This record gives sequence, structure tokens and C-alpha cells, in this order.
Amino acid sequence: MLNKLLNNWPAKVLCFVGAVVLFFFHKIDNLEETYFSVPLEVILPEGFIPASEYSHRVKINLKGQGDTVYSILEEDIRAYVDLSNRTQDGRYKASVEIEKKGTALGVDPLEVRVEPSQITLKLEKEYRKSIEVFPSISGYPAQGFKLDHYYMSPSSVDVVGPMSMVNSLRAITTEEVDISGREEDFTQRVRLVKDNDFLEYPGGNVVEFQGIIKQASILKTVDNLQIGLNDLAADLQVVGSLPEGRVQVKGLQRELESYKSYEYGLTIDCSDITEPGTYTKKIETYIPEGLLLLEYSPKVMTLEIKSKETP
Repeated sequence: MLNKLLNNWPAKVLCFVGAVVLFFFHKIDNLEETYFSVPLEVILPEGFIPASEYSHRVKINLKGQGDTVYSILEEDIRAYVDLSNRTQDGRYKASVEIEKKGTALGVDPLEVRVEPSQITLKLEKEYRKSIEVFPSISGYPAQGFKLDHYYMSPSSVDVVGPMSMVNSLRAITTEEVDISGREEDFTQRVRLVKDNDFLEYPGGNVVEFQGIIKQASILKTVDNLQIGLNDLAADLQVVGSLPEGRVQVKGLQRELESYKSYEYGLTIDCSDITEPGTYTKKIETYIPEGLLLLEYSPKVMTLEIKSKETP
């Protein structure tokens, strides 16, 4: 028997190996595949945080017997990258590891492949800083009104993220606050804008905007005003013509726009002029009540007075 077994043994060994290989490939050929994606867990060292983009999900390819491979649940395949032994800022490359649980345990044969098989991730120390909040204001109040001032509550918020990104942040803006047509004070809750996904607002991303609306004050110049002579004796008159004057006032826009030009004026008190001659007189003004007089001209005028000619 031994002689028969050893007779032409190289050919017999090759035939046996060929049979095993054929059996293996036949078995592999009969395996079925299924695909799904699972979250990628990143295990980080304490006090560090990701500072670059990476795939948060990976594709899992399972290959096995059809009656068992399709029964495996997605939550029973865990994909993770372990960077817990990294203790310095830097960019690291690590392989994606697979852990089988539950319905994936005891399944044989089972081939598991993951895409991508490795990731590159930048790590930085986690940093926290208080940053001032500024509103993004759009529109204009109603005609004659203005946004006098505003308050933010809170006026600053804590930001957490990679140290380099947090340190480069100078201000945080809110979503748009529209003040169009406003005539009175108002309060509005508004969200904070987050342009960087690596940054977080641990205290929440909503602040309160309080706008103080007041009537707008404007300046107005009234030109071409006639200068009036008050209480000039009936038998006296001014030689020549008087120049035109102007006044500049300040007041609430709505009130200023309602006044007519004839409600402003310049006058000279002539009650003390009793005979012909040359007089230097101070000019006085009158303007609507509630307005502030800023400037007027002329302020002084020299008058030449003569008697009226008898017809």
C-alpha cells in the first residue's frame, strides 16, 4: 500500500492541490455579496479635536453564504479609527478597523471589506474662547425713523474648536435682522451664523437682538427769505432793497417736512427809528416751535432811512 501511495507521488500531490483549489474557488464563486454604509467612529486622545475634513461614513462590503450574509444587521458592523495614542498636533494616517457584533458573529465564511480602508486626519488641541457677537442688519426703518442703537444678549458667546481656528476668529455674526418699516422698539431672537463646521457654540446658537427705534433728526436750510421791518414809522422808508436771508435748523424729520417756508423768517425791530439816518440793526429770527436754530444770515444790517416823499 505504501509503495502504491508513493508511486508517482508528485503527480498525486499536484492533483490533490488542484482539487483543493477547485473546491475553494467553487465555494468562493457560490458566495453572495451585500453592501451598506456605517458611521465611522474616530477615537481621539483626550483634549484633542479633528481639524480637517474626513469621511464620517464608510462603505462595508460583506461576502458570504446567501442564507447568512443577508441576515447581518448594519449596526452589528462597527468601523473605527483609533488615534488615542497620538499626543501632538499633526496630520495622521490610520487604517479603518472593523469589529463584528451580534448577527455578524459566528458567520463563516464571511469576508468583510471597507472603503476607504484608511483615512488621513489632522488633530489639534481643543480650545475655548469668548467671542463678541455682531448683528447682521438689513433694511431701513419707516420714513422719518432710525435705528438709534441696539443691544445683544448675550453680547459674546463661547466658541469651542481647534485652537488655530478659534484664535483666528475675531467676531461672530447673526443671521439677518430686518428692520424695514420699523417705527418702534422691538426684540427678536436670532441664530448665530456658523461658517465653520469645526466650531461649536456650547452655550447654544440663539441670541436676543433688541433694537431701539427713534424719530430721525435732520438738518434743513431755508433760503430766499425776505427780511421784514417791524414797527417802522409810516412816514419813513428804507433806501434801496433788502437782501434775502437764510436759516439752518435741526429737528425731527417728519416735523421738518411738514413746515412751509413762510413759517421761517428774519426781522428787524425798527420801533426806535424816529427820523431819517443810517442805522445798524441786529436781525432776529422766528422758526417753528420745537426746532433748533443752528445758523442764520445775515445777522446785522445797516439801514439807510429816509422820509417818504409826499405825492
